[in-house]
Amino acid sequence: MNYPRIYYKKKINIFSNIEITDTFNCHYLKNVLRIKYKDIIIIFNNEPIDFYTKVIKINSIITLKVIKLKNNNNISPLYIHLAQVISLNKKKMNLIIQKSTELGVKEITPIYLLNKNTKINFIKNKIIEKWKKIIISACQQCRRNNLPIINQPTELNNWFIDIKNKKEKKIIFHTNANKKIKDITCKIKNIIILMGYEKGFSNEEIQSAMKNNFHVFSLGERILKMETATIAAISILQSKYGDI
Repeated sequence: MNYPRIYYKKKINIFSNIEITDTFNCHYLKNVLRIKYKDIIIIFNNEPIDFYTKVIKINSIITLKVIKLKNNNNISPLYIHLAQVISLNKKKMNLIIQKSTELGVKEITPIYLLNKNTKINFIKNKIIEKWKKIIISACQQCRRNNLPIINQPTELNNWFIDIKNKKEKKIIFHTNANKKIKDITCKIKNIIILMGYEKGFSNEEIQSAMKNNFHVFSLGERILKMETATIAAISILQSKYGDI
C-alpha cells in the first residue's frame, strides 16, 4: 500500500512520538490528504530508513507515533554533481531540480554567467528555499530518503576555481563534440557534469572548461532543449554507471 511520505528534519528516536509543527506539512496532512486518527504516515529524514508512524493526535500540530522501521537504501552508487547554468525561465529550472532529484543526483550547483542570463534579483529572492521545497517534494514522490545537496549559486569562473583540485571526472556537453558518453571506457563512481542554458555554451566558455580539465561530449545530433539535455545526460550516466 502506498502511504503518504513526509520529510522530517530532526533525528527520530525509535518508537517515540513525532510532532509535526511546521505550517506546510500540517496543511498538507490535514487539508490536502485529510488524514484521520490511526492513519499511517511514512517519515524520512536523510537516513536509509522509512519510519512508519500512526496518527495519534490532530490539533494545531499533528502527533505521530513510530510503530515500525523499514530499510530504504535506494541510493545510486554513482555520485553525480550537477552544475546547471541558471535559466530565467523559472519553470524550466524547477523541472530540472525536480527531475535531477528523482534521477538520483547527489549535489546541485546553480551556475550563472555574468551579463548573459542572470538577473541579480532572480538569484537573491529566496530561490534556493523554493528549490529545497521542490527537492523535498520530489523525494517524497520517488521514495528517495537522502536529499541532494544544493549549493548557493555561483559565477562560472569562480566555480572553476572552487573545483580545480577535485579528482572527479568532469564533463561538459556541446553539440559539435565528437565523443559521446558511450565512448567512456573507464569506470566512474564520481562525476561532475556542467549543463548549459537555452543559448548553449560559447566557444570561449567551452575552451575555458577544457582548460579546467573538462572533457567535451555530445548528446547526439539533435538539438535538445535545456531541460531535456540535462535529464537525458543524467539518465544516460545512471544507466551506464548507476542504478537505472
